[in-house]
Amino acid sequence: DRYGKVTKVVPVKPAISDWFVGLITAKASDADGDYVTIFTEEDYAITVPYENGNPKVGDAVYAKIYGDGKIYFAGDGRPKSVSVAAYAYTVGTESVTTGKVNKTVGDAVYVKYTVSGAIYQESEFSAKDAVWLQAVTGGYEVRPVQAQKGDTVKVYVPESSTNTPYDGKIMLGIVY
Repeated sequence: DRYGKVTKVVPVKPAISDWFVGLITAKASDADGDYVTIFTEEDYAITVPYENGNPKVGDAVYAKIYGDGKIYFAGDGRPKSVSVAAYAYTVGTESVTTGKVNKTVGDAVYVKYTVSGAIYQESEFSAKDAVWLQAVTGGYEVRPVQAQKGDTVKVYVPESSTNTPYDGKIMLGIVY
């Protein structure tokens, strides 16, 4: 309505028919259910209903839209979609999710995370088959190459228990 209140979300019928990777950029609810807007590896955003789970804005997803037009994050016997928070390097109570690419070797990306200006960790991630986004004014665009030395990045790495093809390696990376 004219006051900014969401009264009805109308999902766009997605053209994605298989598993895909994306970034949740918005969430909404109405009388018919819960919805997420996902910027996809196809270089456009879709809004779809979801069931079971609590995906968060800013999470990466490995998801499938089923015949009923919904994404399922748990339950009902289907292979579940997964939402993943950004990798974070934490020292004490301080945590950072962005780092600088220190070097790349083949599919490996070495990211240096710095906390308090002096404490740092260099983490090696496999970026084989990763989806890379470039942050641009007003959103994102798909980046055709992986991050390069000197780039500021945020990476999303599913744990091995998620049963995705990306377990333990970068699923999605954002270059700032």
